[in-house]
This record gives sequence, C-alpha cells and structure tokens, in this order.
Amino acid sequence: MPRKGSTGEAKKDERSDRCSDCNKVVTDKDSAILCEVCEVWFHTSCQNIEDDVYKLLKENEALHWYCEGCNRGVAKVIHMITAIKERQEKLERDFQLMNQNVIGMQKDVERLLQKNMEFGKEMNDLKSEVVALKTHTVQEDGDGKSVSFAEMVTKQVEKHMVTVHDEVKVVQQTLTETREKALEEKDKENRINNVILYRVDESNADTPDTRNKEDYKFCLQLFEGLSSGVVDEDIIKTFRLGRRQENAPPRPLLIQLNNRMAKSLVMNSAYKLSGAPARFRNVIVAHDLTKKERIECKELVEEAKQKTEQDTSGNWVYKVRGPPGQMKIVKFRRNQD
Repeated sequence: MPRKGSTGEAKKDERSDRCSDCNKVVTDKDSAILCEVCEVWFHTSCQNIEDDVYKLLKENEALHWYCEGCNRGVAKVIHMITAIKERQEKLERDFQLMNQNVIGMQKDVERLLQKNMEFGKEMNDLKSEVVALKTHTVQEDGDGKSVSFAEMVTKQVEKHMVTVHDEVKVVQQTLTETREKALEEKDKENRINNVILYRVDESNADTPDTRNKEDYKFCLQLFEGLSSGVVDEDIIKTFRLGRRQENAPPRPLLIQLNNRMAKSLVMNSAYKLSGAPARFRNVIVAHDLTKKERIECKELVEEAKQKTEQDTSGNWVYKVRGPPGQMKIVKFRRNQD
C-alpha cells in the first residue's frame, strides 16, 4: 500500500499527485496515504487520521486503508463477492456430483444391456433344446397320461420364458428410466447459464435481426440499471421463445450467458427491480427450467395458492422460492413478500 512520508520511499523531483480533499500537491514530506479502491491520494489531516494510526499503517503494509467515500461501499462489495464465491463453489460441487451421477447411470445402462443380451442368448439356447427334444420317446406325466418328453420340456420352457419375459420388462423399464434421467441431467446442464425475462415489450421493427438487437440492448440496459456487474461480453445471445403473433402478449425473452457466475449476478440483483426505473419495474427474472422442473414448479405454485386461500387469518401468503431442483413453498407476511 503506497504511503508518502516514508523514509524508505524514493524521492521524486516532480510531483503531480494532489490530495482529493484539499487539491494541494502531495510531496514526500507530507503525511499522505493512497486509497486502495479509488487510487487517490489524501493528506492524513484531511481524512482525520491520527499520527499514531498513520504510523501503524506505514509500518505494516498488510493493513488496508480506504477513503471515507470508498469505505461506505467496500464492506458491501466484499460481502457480495464472498456470497458469489460461495454460490459458485456450491454450483461447481453440484455440477461434479451431477457428472458422477451421469457416469453411474451410464454404467448401469451398460450392465442392463449386458444382462438383456444374456437373457436373449438363454432364450435362443432353450429354443434349440426344444427342437432337439421333439423326437424323444413318450413318457407318462403325473396323471398317468402319455406325453412326449419334448412336450414336458416345452411346458417347462414356457414357464421359464414367462419369468424371463417379466425380467426383460423390468430391465426395459429400468433402461427407460435411466435414459430419462440422463436426458434430464443433460437438459439441466444446457440451461444452467440461461435466464428468462417475462413482460418485456417486443419491438415492432420489420426484421427479426433488428428486433433481436433491440432485445439485446434492453438486456444490457436492464443489467446496468440493476448494477448487476454483467456486461456485454457475458451475453452469448438473446432470443424470443415461441412464434411471434399479432396482438399477443410479449413472448418470454431467453438470455444465454457464458458462465454460471454471470447468471448468479443477474439472479442476485433481481430484488432491485421494485426500485428500478418504470420500464424495468414490471419485468420478471426467472430460471430456465426443464419440462420436468416446470411441471414441479406448476404443482408447487398451485399448492402455494391453495395454502394462501386456506389461510383464514388473511395475514399470510405462500410463494414458491428457490433455484431449479431446490424449489419450495415459503410463508410470507402479506404485503411483505
């Protein structure tokens, strides 16, 4: 941390540094300190820094100092960075666990396919045995009736075939469920960096390209208005969902971001919409859900609606909150949700 007035600091013949408070040139003879955030010099007297405190700052470069203006916001920034880092680490852990689950399901599929092949081979062998036994001699069954040995074997094979058929059905059902889980996990991964905006007015421009550019511009202005930290480089592309129709409500606007950190910044800034400029105030920011997640969300919303209607006190309202896969119903005091 640069600090003037230190005997260990090299002298400069010409000095252009000025104190941000008094606008006077700061020399090596002055007691002055540089803010680590805005990188502006200040006289210690202008910032009301006691001599013993300044001495401690000079002697210990590990100590950090911020001017009064920056100090008001640095704690909030550090807290936000820490929270984002924790969420990022959690997302990475979840992603690793998901990959492990997919690998495990793939191995299960391979084992089930192998078992299915073994069943098929066993059935073919049994059919061959039945053909070979058709010429065998006649024997008596338990009722004293004459039956060929081939017929007896055929009955046993048929019983066994029924058992095998049932086992194959179980295998096929397991395969179907495993494929569905794998497809669901793949769909989640494809959507993990996406955000959907609702209630964003559509452009009346003549060409799709022009309309898309205006949507892109709106997204940048929205993110800037929310002070989310998301910039132009974080957006891969934007596009409307569904077919464009005349006199219809605006279609949802999907935004593909290039990383999970950018998405976290957007979702963590959504609470600021209530205090945003009028053109942004009615916008709804939501996760991009898979078909299964949408069904689960719809069911939870309906359940929350019923809970709200059943509240005889009229003091509580129930809402669905949480990221995909972790959505739950949360109870809020009315007018404070």
